[in-house]
Amino acid sequence: MSKQAAFVRKTRLPRTAWLGRGFLGVAGVLILLYGGAALWSRPVPDTPWRTDAGPLVIAHQGGEKVWPSNTMYAFERAVELGV
Repeated sequence: MSKQAAFVRKTRLPRTAWLGRGFLGVAGVLILLYGGAALWSRPVPDTPWRTDAGPLVIAHQGGEKVWPSNTMYAFERAVELGV
């Protein structure tokens, strides 16, 4: 074995080192992309459904176990209740 081949062999990184460096590289790119998106993002404008007044509540099935499930009658009664 020549001296050059021995030098290359001794300085070669093991597979786990390459995997670790690859993982750190991918993580670094993702952090940069996420940080850039956070810096250049704009706030979402308010809509009739999304305001800063509180959480958006969406009812499902219009009063299950109170009226027949998923019927117009149930939805109308839920509206009367203010739900």
